[in-house]
Amino acid sequence: MTRRLWRTLRGLLLLTGALLQRLTREGLVLRSLTFPTGLTVGTLVLTIGVVAWVRWDPLVAITADLEHLQPALVENGLRTAIVDDPQADVEAERAWAGTNGREIWLSGSGPKALILESMVRQELGADWRPDTDVPKPPLRVAIAMGRRVVMLLGVLFALYGVVFGAGMIARDRDAGILEIELSLPLPRWVVGASRLLAGTLSLSVFLALGILMVDAVIGIPNAWATIRHGIACACGSTCIGMLVIGRAGLKAGFTGPLTTGMSLATGLVAVGLTAPGFARWLPLASFASSASGWEALAGAAVLSIITLVVFTLRSATA
Repeated sequence: MTRRLWRTLRGLLLLTGALLQRLTREGLVLRSLTFPTGLTVGTLVLTIGVVAWVRWDPLVAITADLEHLQPALVENGLRTAIVDDPQADVEAERAWAGTNGREIWLSGSGPKALILESMVRQELGADWRPDTDVPKPPLRVAIAMGRRVVMLLGVLFALYGVVFGAGMIARDRDAGILEIELSLPLPRWVVGASRLLAGTLSLSVFLALGILMVDAVIGIPNAWATIRHGIACACGSTCIGMLVIGRAGLKAGFTGPLTTGMSLATGLVAVGLTAPGFARWLPLASFASSASGWEALAGAAVLSIITLVVFTLRSATA
C-alpha cells in the first residue's frame, strides 16, 4: 500500500513538474502572467511619480518688514522673495502670491493660499483665521481603495486561470498527450490533479508577487490574508476552466466553453460584491470580503475535489 501511494505521489509530482516546465518555456505564458502585475503596479508608480514631479513650491513675494515670517512660510512649503512691490510681482507673474502684511495678491487658490492668509491674519492679530488643515480620507476609504486594486488584479488572474485550466486539457487532448498520460499506470485523477496543481502554482506565484508589490506601493490591510484569497482564486479559476472544457478541443468547440468559464468567473466576482458575507467561502468572490482567506481555501479544496471527480469520470468514458 505504501509503495503504491508513493508511486502515485511520485507520478503526480513528475507530471506537475513537466507541465510547469512546459509553461515556463512558453514566452506567451510568462508575458501573460507578468502583464497584469506590471500594468497595475506600473500605473500606480507612474501616478505617484507624476504627482511628485508636478508638485511645486509657490513663490510668495513679501516686503522687507515681513522678513521675520520667512522661516514659517518656508516650513509650510512656501518659498519667499523680498521685494519692494509684491502686487507688481504677482501681476507680472514673477510670484504666485504676494503680501505687504495688510493685503494679499494671489494668482491661484488652494490650501497654500489658506496658509498664507492665516499667517497674515495672525500677523495682524485678527480674531479669525481660516482652517489650513487639508482633510485626509478616512482609513476605511484607503483600505477600500487598496482592496479594489487587488481585486482588479485578482479578476485578471482569474480569467487567466480559466484559460489555463481549459487550455491545458484541450491542447493536450488535441496533441495526444492527454491520452498518453491516461495510459500510464496511475489513477486517472492524477492526470487531472497535475494540471490543477500546475495552473494553481503558476498563477499563485505571480499573483502573490503582484499583491506584495501593491502592498509596498499603496498598502493593503493584511497582505498574507490577501495572498490566501489569491491562491483560492487561482485554484478556483483553474477548476472552472477544467470543468467547462468538457471534451472540447482547440480545433473545435473551444470558444463556447471558454466564454462560459469566463462568465462564471466574473459572476463569482459579482457575488462577492453583492454578498461579501457569504462570499468568504467562494474562490474569486472572497476578494471582496474581509475574511482571513482560510474559508476561501476550504471552498477551493471542495471545488478541486469536484473537479477531479468530474475529470476522472469524463476520462473513463472518453
